Amino acid sequence: MNTPRKRSQRHILLINQRLMDRLRLASVPLGLLLGVVWWQATVGKIALLRPPWDAIPFVSASVLILIGLFAWIGRNLSYVQARTGHLYVASPLFHLKISYQRLQHVHPIEFQRVNPPAKASWGEKKFLSPFYALTAVEVELKSFPLDPKLLRLFFPKQMFSPSGKALILVVKDGMQLITEIDGYWQHWKQAQRTPTQP
Repeated sequence: MNTPRKRSQRHILLINQRLMDRLRLASVPLGLLLGVVWWQATVGKIALLRPPWDAIPFVSASVLILIGLFAWIGRNLSYVQARTGHLYVASPLFHLKISYQRLQHVHPIEFQRVNPPAKASWGEKKFLSPFYALTAVEVELKSFPLDPKLLRLFFPKQMFSPSGKALILVVKDGMQLITEIDGYWQHWKQAQRTPTQP
């Protein structure tokens, strides 16, 4: 069997990317609006925001602009990648390594099958609408390397199957991701069967 490269292609996690885009679109305009309020306060046109109160819109605008910048950068920092020895799942704030020893099965699955629109709230349905027609990648695991409750602090809940034993990965080219994971996984299995030379 040919040895795969140390790292395959990065596959952007589309749900995470949409989450970052929505965060940016919500924070940046509000931050700019508060920046205008602060500027108006500094020239004395808003009587209620005289020093030291004029610092409130300035600090708020700065925080919102920074959140927007983080979301703009973070939209491409959420990805999955097959690597030698493990599957690498990244978010802007957390990186998860899943050993191939934990994998049970990797296969395509309809996204709406694991996240039915009928069970979603109006807001969730609107957020997830671009993904319902897509085929996702289900990575069934023997166990997670960390408590799934902890992982849900860094990854959207839609990335976890209702069974609690699988990751649901929505990427642009799911079949390519499956092929890459399977290739690295099979190579890992072969390496485990090959005795180490003294």
